[in-house]
Amino acid sequence: MSIAIVNNNWTPNKIDIEIICLKEFLCLLKRNIRYISVVFPMYYFRKGAINNSRLLRATYCFVRYIDDILDGDRNIDQDPYEYTITLKEQIENDQFYFTDRISYLACFITTGFRALEGCKESATNNLISLINCILYDFERARKRITLNAEDINKHLFVSLENSVNIALRISEANISSKEVSELIQAMSSFYTVRDLHADISKNLINIPNEILSQAKHEATEHTSLNDLFATETVKTWVKEEFKKGEENLLSFITKFKSIDDKRTRGVLKPIVTGLKYYRYFNKSKFQSIN
Repeated sequence: MSIAIVNNNWTPNKIDIEIICLKEFLCLLKRNIRYISVVFPMYYFRKGAINNSRLLRATYCFVRYIDDILDGDRNIDQDPYEYTITLKEQIENDQFYFTDRISYLACFITTGFRALEGCKESATNNLISLINCILYDFERARKRITLNAEDINKHLFVSLENSVNIALRISEANISSKEVSELIQAMSSFYTVRDLHADISKNLINIPNEILSQAKHEATEHTSLNDLFATETVKTWVKEEFKKGEENLLSFITKFKSIDDKRTRGVLKPIVTGLKYYRYFNKSKFQSIN
C-alpha cells in the first residue's frame, strides 16, 4: 500500500538517498565503464556544499533512471510511460507515493529544490520540462517520428539546457544555462553523432528530414535507416555535425577561461573535460569519413 507524503517540511533520510544513488551508479558502471567520467565528479563537493552534492547525485540518478526505462536500457514490471507520468504528477503536485526508491528520490529532489533560495520554482520547472523532453523522445521512438533540422536542434537544445540549468541551480552558480549556449550546442552536436547508431537501433531518429530525404534519393538500395549511413549525404552531415560541435566547444573554452566563480566552474568543468576528450579521441575518425 503506497503512502502519501503531504508534509512539505518532511525530508527523506540522507543515508537512504546515498544508498539509492550508489546502487544506481553501480548499475551504470556495470553497463559501461565510460560512466566513470560521470560518477566520479558527482562525489566532488566544495567546502560546505555536501548537501548540494547529494542533491545533484539524486537528481542525476532520478533522470537517468527515467531515461533508461523509457529507451529500453532497463526493464520494469509496468508500463514505463505510465510510470514516468505518475512520477511527473507527483512532482507537479508536490505529493509523493512511496511505491519504490525512485519515488523516494523524487520527494528528496523536490524538497531539496525548495531549500534553494530563489531557485525552487525554476529548478522544479526545469526538471518537469526535462521529463517532458524524455517522454517526447519515447513517443518519437515508438511512432518513428522524424523531424526537420530546426525542430531537432530546438528539442535537443531544450533537453540539454534543462539539464545544465538544474546543475547550475543546485550548485548555486551565478550564471544560467542561457549564458553557456555554446557549450550546450557542443553537447548537442557531439552527443548526436556519438549516439547516432544506438539511437537508431531504438527507432530514435535524430537525422533531419532534409538529410533523410536526400539520402533516400541517393541510395540505390536501402531497406533500413542503417543503409543510409553509406550515402555521401549522411556522411557529410555527420562530419559537419561533429565540426559544428568542435567550433562551439572551442568558442566556449575561451569564455570558460574567464569564469572566476568556483561554483560555476565546478559544474561546467566535468562537461567541458568530457567533450574535450571526446573530440580528441574521435576527431581523426570523423575526418576520415568518406
